[in-house]
Amino acid sequence: MSLVSKRQTGFTLVELIVVMAIVGTLLSFVGPVTVNAMEKFEARQEMEQLKNWLMKLSSKSYATGTSNLVVFEGKKISVFERKNKDGIASDTKTLEYLFFPTQSVSFTSKGFVTTDKLNVLVGSNDNVIDLNLLINQPK
Repeated sequence: MSLVSKRQTGFTLVELIVVMAIVGTLLSFVGPVTVNAMEKFEARQEMEQLKNWLMKLSSKSYATGTSNLVVFEGKKISVFERKNKDGIASDTKTLEYLFFPTQSVSFTSKGFVTTDKLNVLVGSNDNVIDLNLLINQPK
C-alpha cells in the first residue's frame, strides 16, 4: 500500500486578502482621477449645450421678431420675452456644472446680442464666452 499525498490546488485566504488589498490601493489612486475627468467632461459638454442653446435663442428671436432678456444667476438661467410684461420667465434652465455671476444678456428682435461677453465659472476656472463671435459674427 503506497501513501500518496493529496495536494490542494487554489489560493489560500491570506493570498486572496493580499491581492484584494493591492487592488483596493490601486483603485484608491485611480478612482478620484477618473471622477475628476468625468466631471470635466460633463462641464465641457454643458458649456457646449449652453452655446448651442444661446444660438437657438438668437434664431428664435429673429424668427419671431421678439427681443428677449436672459438673466444668469448662479446655476439658473431665465429667459424673459420683452413683449411679456408680467415678469414671468418664458423658459428656465438649471445647470449642474456651470456657475454664473449675476448678469444679463439682451437679444434684439433681429437675433443679435447687446452684450459682448458672458462670464462663466467652471469649478474654480473663470471662463468667458465671446457672444460677439458666437452670435453676432458666426462662421
